[in-house]
Amino acid sequence: MWKRLGVAALAAGLLSGCYFTDEMQGDGNTVTESRVATDFSTVENRGSMEVVIREGEVPDVKVTLDENLQHRVRTFVSPGNTLVIETDGSFAPRGPARVEILVPRMIGATQDGSGSLRVEGFERVKEDVKLVAKGSGSLSFCGGVRTLEAKLSGSGNMELCAAGEGLAEWVDLSQSGSGDLKFEGAAKHVRTRTDGSGFTTLKGVTNRLDAWLDGSGGLGAPGLRAVDVNITSKGSGTVAAYVDGGGAVILLDSSGNVDLYGHALSTQLRVNGSGRVIWH
Repeated sequence: MWKRLGVAALAAGLLSGCYFTDEMQGDGNTVTESRVATDFSTVENRGSMEVVIREGEVPDVKVTLDENLQHRVRTFVSPGNTLVIETDGSFAPRGPARVEILVPRMIGATQDGSGSLRVEGFERVKEDVKLVAKGSGSLSFCGGVRTLEAKLSGSGNMELCAAGEGLAEWVDLSQSGSGDLKFEGAAKHVRTRTDGSGFTTLKGVTNRLDAWLDGSGGLGAPGLRAVDVNITSKGSGTVAAYVDGGGAVILLDSSGNVDLYGHALSTQLRVNGSGRVIWH
């Protein structure tokens, strides 16, 4: 019995990061290693590394990490032109643990795990961009988009920016779990769906905002000037939106309130729960 308990305690210590062998512990000699990778336009980070993606004329991948841990980070291009970054188990670097990527074109990124992924630049050409964040990590993106689809699940965070001149055709945001999702930019149509306890914050301008909430999470969009607003709330979370002279259609089937700012030429309200629609 005591032997089994000892093994269980050791396993728990390894999982929590309390025990590191010399092989898992960084040696303090931080080096930057170039990796061979070509013909990719999306990136997936599967692990705890910090990943930074920037615009460059030719693909380039560099891993900065303790020299004795470099072999624990794998980079390869999978079918579908996706550069994948994987880590071999848990380890404890003594210095930076970062992957820096240059690529001419970037149309998608996935953060899966406790790491972080940041995309910067890419404003010259507006692309159809898809972003996914799963787990406890974070994903940030700021660049030119024609369309933007972003999905957040778990307890992590996502911060998005549609940069450049003109309006994106549409932006579609969805999240489930307890994370925070933030978007700022200009688009003809913004759609957002929140399931769970997470919170979504919107800023910028749009012709139309469609929002759906189901759960205890909330939507804070008084900073998004939307001509027309269509809100469906079926949870206990709160909603705030700005109507900029168009129509407001509100279906409130919950205990949460909907706070509206600005003014509307037409209003359609349907309230079935204990929540209220409040104009400010």
